[in-house]
Order: sequence, then C-alpha cells, then structure tokens
Amino acid sequence: MKLEKDLLNFVWKITFLLPTPCSKTTEGVYIHGHTQTAQDRWRSSIMGVRTLPGADCGTDRELLMAEVKTRLKLLKPGARPIRYDLTELPLNIAYKLEIKNRFDVLGRITEQMEPNDLATEINKIFKETTEKHIPKMKTKKMPWISNKTLHNIEQRREAKKTFRKQSEQYKDWNKEVKNAIKNDKKEYLESHLSHIEI
Repeated sequence: MKLEKDLLNFVWKITFLLPTPCSKTTEGVYIHGHTQTAQDRWRSSIMGVRTLPGADCGTDRELLMAEVKTRLKLLKPGARPIRYDLTELPLNIAYKLEIKNRFDVLGRITEQMEPNDLATEINKIFKETTEKHIPKMKTKKMPWISNKTLHNIEQRREAKKTFRKQSEQYKDWNKEVKNAIKNDKKEYLESHLSHIEI
C-alpha cells in the first residue's frame, strides 16, 4: 500500500489497494504494504483507513488497517438434482444383481486402492447402476397430463436447448405440446364429470 500525504490539505490519498489474507479483526482487515494494485471498483467499499506505526526497523512501509464493506454475490442455483423413482427398487432384481457383482469385483482390489479413490469408485458404481436401471421420477403437477404429453414436453425442452426459441422446429413443438395439454385436460374433465353424473 502506497500512501501519498497531501501536506496542504492533510488528506491521505490511496493509490494502491487490495486486501490480502492477513489477520482479521473486529475493526477491519489488516493490509500489508506490499499488496497488489486494485481496481477502481473496490475503492468505494473502503469505509475507513488508518496506519498502525510499529517499531522503527529501517523501512518506509507501515502496517495499514482498512475497514472494508462489501456486498456478497448471491449464488445462482445450479442444476436441479436428479430424483429417481425408488418405488420399484425392492422389485428391481437387475439393479440388485449388478450392484452385488460390481461390489464383489471392487472387494478384491480394495487393498491396493487409496481411501479417496475407493470412495470415488463406490460413488461411481452407485451412480452408473442407478442411471442404468432406475427410471427418473417425473413430477406430475397437473394430473390430466398424459405420459405421451410429458414425453413431448421433454422433447420441446431439448429443442429449446439446441435451437433458438424463434426457430420453426421449436414453434412446432410448442404448438403440439399446447394442443396436447388442452386435449388431455378436456378428456380428464369429461371423465370426471361422467363419474359425477353416475
């Protein structure tokens, strides 16, 4: 940190500022004199600065304490976790058999592996086998939507990722999905009304 003292106005001008990972106190952050040059955007976050002169040891640098106030950026939520339909898991023999076989093979080579590698391998076995044998859970928010329409919605979502929203293919998928949802809702209401009439 290099400070220039304006003798006429007794104003301290900060020419370089970047907090380094030094000891933190309740008043602020200690910043050593050999910090890197900071960008101008961080200068507005400085609330107060003062020097802490120490013993005279033949150097022109002094310890500087700056109180810095800044806002932390909110993290955007990442990809949604994949949820699997575990209702059929007790009946899924292929899943159980593959897990058993892969763990038998892993049990023979465990002595040569590091603990971290072993944990990674166990995680990999569960993930690959689950993706292979257990279907993903489909959330049905509207009970009248049929499985065919849900499949069309998934295809529309994929088309949205690969093509722009303005493309003709996406527009066709969108129109087809909207019509399918409308027809499904109509059939659902008619079936429920017929049950009520009886």
